Amino acid sequence: LAERGNAEIAARLGADSGYTELAELNARHAEHIGAAYRHDCVSAHHYFADALETPPAVKLAAPVTVVVAADDPHTAGFGDLHRDWQFLADHVDLHELADGGHYFPRTRPAEAARAVLGAAELLASS
Repeated sequence: LAERGNAEIAARLGADSGYTELAELNARHAEHIGAAYRHDCVSAHHYFADALETPPAVKLAAPVTVVVAADDPHTAGFGDLHRDWQFLADHVDLHELADGGHYFPRTRPAEAARAVLGAAELLASS
């Protein structure tokens, strides 16, 4: 992200994510979307890097459910790697969608919603 301009980030998001409407943004809006994406990614990376270096003293009481699509190249190895979230919570589950890619909430919204609702129902029943 450090090497890309905001407009380039917005253009890549449009090409990679299936959000084709991003290609229709004017220059000002593309700059805004790219800057927001950069901010969110950098903030999240800093948070997790800090948390890995100095794990929280108290873990989350709520269970964590990791939802991935089997065909997402960005989350290869998730079968074991989802357990990495145990530095934040003792109870970590994995929900695997058969497909949908990295942007499965957009490409498989019904399946993504079922995964979230299923995790919430398990929590409510416990």
